[in-house]
Amino acid sequence: KYRYVVYSVYLFASLVNYIPANTFSATTTLVTDLFLISPVTVTLNFLFFPISSALAAPLINWTLTKLGIRVSYIYYIATALMIPGVWLRTTLSTDDPYLCLAGSFLSSISCNFLMNSASKITTHWFKASHKTLTTFIAIVVNLISASLGLFLPGLILHSKSTQ
Repeated sequence: KYRYVVYSVYLFASLVNYIPANTFSATTTLVTDLFLISPVTVTLNFLFFPISSALAAPLINWTLTKLGIRVSYIYYIATALMIPGVWLRTTLSTDDPYLCLAGSFLSSISCNFLMNSASKITTHWFKASHKTLTTFIAIVVNLISASLGLFLPGLILHSKSTQ
C-alpha cells in the first residue's frame, strides 16, 4: 500500500516536471520584444532541456543504479536542482540573461532525474502484472506535463502583455 502513495507523489512531481521546460518555447517572440534580448538567448533556455538530456543521462542513470530505487534520494537531488533552477529562470533581464540560462540548465537536469526514474520505480516496486500499466501511466503523465508547459503560457500571456 505504501508504494502507491509514493508512486502518487512521484506522478504529481512528474506532472509539474516539464512545465518549466516548455515555458520559453511558446513565448519566445513576446519575451524577446519585452526584454530586448536576442531570440537565440531565449531559445537557448528551451534548448537546454534536450541538450542536458544527452549530457546528463549517463550520470543520472549511473546514480539511479548505484543508489538503487531509493526514491527519496531521487527527489532530494531533483528538488535541490529544480528549486534554484526555477528561481534563477525568473531572473531573465537585459542586464544578465546568463543567470536565467544557468537556471534552465539546473532545471533541465532535475527534470531528467524524474523522467529517467519512471521505469526503475515501476520495475522494482510493482508485480509483473502491473508493471506495464504503471510505466505507461508514468510516461503519459510526463507527456501531459510537457503539453501543459507548451499550452499554459499562451493562455496566461498575450501579445499586449507587459509583465
